[in-house]
Amino acid sequence: MKNPWSQLPITAPRILADDKKIIDQFNKHYCGDLDFSIQTQLFPEPFIGDPNSPLYVLGLNPGYSPLADDKWHSDAEFTEAITNNINHRPTSFPFYFLNPKFENAPGSAWWLMRSRWLRGEVGNEFLAQSMFCVELFPYHSHKYKSIPKSISSSSLVPSSNYSVFLVQQAILANKTIIAMRALKQWFKLIPQLKTYGKLHRLNSPQNVSLSPNNIAGYSALVDELITAKEQRIQTEILTTSENT
Repeated sequence: MKNPWSQLPITAPRILADDKKIIDQFNKHYCGDLDFSIQTQLFPEPFIGDPNSPLYVLGLNPGYSPLADDKWHSDAEFTEAITNNINHRPTSFPFYFLNPKFENAPGSAWWLMRSRWLRGEVGNEFLAQSMFCVELFPYHSHKYKSIPKSISSSSLVPSSNYSVFLVQQAILANKTIIAMRALKQWFKLIPQLKTYGKLHRLNSPQNVSLSPNNIAGYSALVDELITAKEQRIQTEILTTSENT
């Protein structure tokens, strides 16, 4: 499936053409409620990281911190990281919220706090290269509100089909998946997730920390990441020796 995000406008409103009618109708419906309004001045973040990563994390939608997000989404280096990401361009920190250069961004504070255990296990840089978060809904809002079925029969936008496709491909590739948020919605969209053997659920869905006490099967997940790290090191050694 072709990545639709290569067609994202570089100036506001930053909405894909296929999503625009639904987003406009939703914002008109909730024009007086800043909690639920979709922030089209920001770059959407439908996913974060390298889709070739061994670890997938299922999210709901990117949040919104007034003023702070507006400031960061006007920063040239940060917006370059976002546009590289949504176009699947390779970078040294594909999960850019773990990049020390962006540690003061609102999303960075959120992810650094919740991923600190995994970063302690395999290192910050490796996790940034090995974790891929897919959002159910790609656009920012302070609080998530499902789109009324009178506006969208699926309560989503057409571009969400690409997010579903990415997760389906991860299942086919037998990748590890953490269900962080919106598990019922993901199950509805991808029924095979219910019986997928490498799906890790959170013990407390209200607490989205990726901690040993909160991830079912945490030890097995860490073992898989360590194995992936060792394999990458061996590949790099072989590549270096072949080039010398």
